[in-house]
Amino acid sequence: MKTWVATTAIAVIILGNAAIALLHQESASRLQDVRNQATALSTLTATMSSQSTPSSSAGGEEDFTAVIKAIAPTIVQVNDAGSGLQGYCSGVIISPSGYVLTADHDVAGATSITITLSTGSQFSASIASSDSNLDLAVLKMNTSLTNFPAANLGSSASLLPGQTVIAASFPLYPELPGPASFTHGIVSATRNSPNLVFIQSDADIAQGSGGGGLFTTDGKLVGILSLSETEDEAVGIYMSIPIDSAMPLIKTAGAG
Repeated sequence: MKTWVATTAIAVIILGNAAIALLHQESASRLQDVRNQATALSTLTATMSSQSTPSSSAGGEEDFTAVIKAIAPTIVQVNDAGSGLQGYCSGVIISPSGYVLTADHDVAGATSITITLSTGSQFSASIASSDSNLDLAVLKMNTSLTNFPAANLGSSASLLPGQTVIAASFPLYPELPGPASFTHGIVSATRNSPNLVFIQSDADIAQGSGGGGLFTTDGKLVGILSLSETEDEAVGIYMSIPIDSAMPLIKTAGAG
């Protein structure tokens, strides 16, 4: 009898230990599954964060090096002449076929237009379409080439106050020769009333910048630099024509 009781007790202990070991094994397995899920979620979060957040320099500031490198070939210098007109401005290539979008007030009345690319190559051009009310003009380089670097057109309707933008142009030429210049700032406001259509930003522009491009940080053209109203050295209001307003003119010229 004592032997049977002892045997039974030992069996119970063995089964109990086995059950505990099984529970421990199951718990460990579940814990590992949770850890794996957490690791996967952490990796996904980090990936999404890196895709949606602008890169930063060592100092923690936004780094626009890559986007500026992509934008630079699309920015051109425009020299024009005509009756009482002799000047320069900037422009943006909007089609591989050699169409350039610029500010109308800089080229209106021109009888001779020369466009200089970032590479230094030059082409004569003519006005394909223009709208003085919008202060926009589309130029066509006189060439059969179809491999010009063209800007990626965005939509100005999606811009929000506070959004970072990049202004690209050739300011102060010929006093400031060389490559295009780039500044960045934020969208201060968007004005879309019938008599006032422009993007207001604090991205600095100077004489010669008119016709240059206003870009988002992912390289999309959302505006054409138009005018600046500077009250003093610290305060400036810089206006760009929304790219959405330019779309009918671009289609009329056959550029889009």
